Amino acid sequence: MPTRKRLRRALLWAAALVIATTGALAPVASESPASVLVPPGSPVTLDGTLQPGEWDDACRVAVSDAVTLHVKHADGSLYVGVRAPEMGVGNLLVLDGETIRILHSSAALGTAEYEPGEDGWRLKTNFVWRCRSLGASAAVLAERQRFLETDGWLASTAYMGAPEDLEYRVTCGEDSVRVAFVWLPVANPRALVTWPADLNQDAFLGRIPAVAHFDPSAWVTLVLQPSGQNAASPCSGVPVGELAFSSQRGGNTDIYALSADGTSLRRLTTAPSEDLKPSWAPDGERLAYQSRRPMWRILTMRPDGTEEQTVTNSLSWSPAWSPDGLWLAYSTGSSIQRISPTGDERQTLVPACGDCGRPAWSPDGASLAFHSDTGGSYDIYVMDLQTGSARRLTETTSRDFLASWSPDSTHLVFASDRDGDFEIYTVALDGTDLTRLTDNLAEDILPAWSPSGEWIAFVSDRDGNREIYGMAPDGSCVRRLTDNPGEDMYPAWKPDGVVR
Repeated sequence: MPTRKRLRRALLWAAALVIATTGALAPVASESPASVLVPPGSPVTLDGTLQPGEWDDACRVAVSDAVTLHVKHADGSLYVGVRAPEMGVGNLLVLDGETIRILHSSAALGTAEYEPGEDGWRLKTNFVWRCRSLGASAAVLAERQRFLETDGWLASTAYMGAPEDLEYRVTCGEDSVRVAFVWLPVANPRALVTWPADLNQDAFLGRIPAVAHFDPSAWVTLVLQPSGQNAASPCSGVPVGELAFSSQRGGNTDIYALSADGTSLRRLTTAPSEDLKPSWAPDGERLAYQSRRPMWRILTMRPDGTEEQTVTNSLSWSPAWSPDGLWLAYSTGSSIQRISPTGDERQTLVPACGDCGRPAWSPDGASLAFHSDTGGSYDIYVMDLQTGSARRLTETTSRDFLASWSPDSTHLVFASDRDGDFEIYTVALDGTDLTRLTDNLAEDILPAWSPSGEWIAFVSDRDGNREIYGMAPDGSCVRRLTDNPGEDMYPAWKPDGVVR
């Protein structure tokens, strides 16, 4: 935990921060600043901790590979939660009519204001540091309420809750607000992290300049989504399509299928063996899966459970159908193989890859993802199927595995315990754009991207046992799709499924 002297130094750095922009965020419409639709939600307790479940109704925005914003609104206030890998200092810049407010939170709270001038934005009100008290006594709560009523915002401070969390509440009566966000890690306050991510900036050290050159047209516009049945809420859509999965609900591990909205459940396998890890053929006419008979091997069947066929006769796991339907990739535990669906032709794709598994073909057929521990820890690897070369996509001392492709073959979603427990992440094919999607003390694993790209199914025990959930690709709109005391695992989207 940093000392008070160190925190005061970080606070002074933040007080000296001014944003000067020369470039705008890439527009979402012609010559328009980027916008984010902010869903309505429930108020939160500003205790400096993004409590499990408290921010599930917020949309999530990646500020960097490590820093994520959670944004929602309730009762005339905008709520912004910040999750970062270390303690930091937050500054929310808000365009409020003809005034720019810098809302600062570290060891104390303060507001600076700028107003338009002929040569730039002129300082109107300097920072005044207030709300240093901690705890939940009547006097402290009264002080925070006075600050909220006077300055129109409130936040947690560096001494509250989890060191890597920060929570803002900003009074916001309009239907939109233009903002920028700046995060300064305490360990290295020169390493500014901003949102919009490509916001050009200069940090002025020392005294706050009398004139600053802000460019609010480059900031993000937060559009507050109204409540009500007729509102086009980002969470109003329901997954449409079909999922196959394995479940213990029948007393044995078998393959089931259901509509992605959680209805029309049907059981596909009834053999006494364990059947799991389904994979759809690209035409949706067959399912591959692994079955213990008595050793693990790969089988296929019709979607109604009939016409079962054995594909492999040796130890094999995790079948994955190729986009052209000509091959099934699978793991032997120490290599990745591919075999024709009839079982009469087999080739080695990845030889001697340690403890490797969960092969996944890219939808464009150009690459194969899998996880392996050959680098000393479990990481995601991607093989170029034309050249046969494989490269390590993630590299941590944690476990990164169980990857699934986005429909456009540009990103992978995977499970990792890099932040202490298993969560769901996405990463670009070049290793950039790492984004954490889930934030829950439970185990979140086995993600599967829907064919339309608008939903990600995953498995979580957040409600006491493993169930299948769905969420938007930004981590918002979490929905529980199964509800049974039996363990539900390995969701697989039918290729012709769509999301509306």
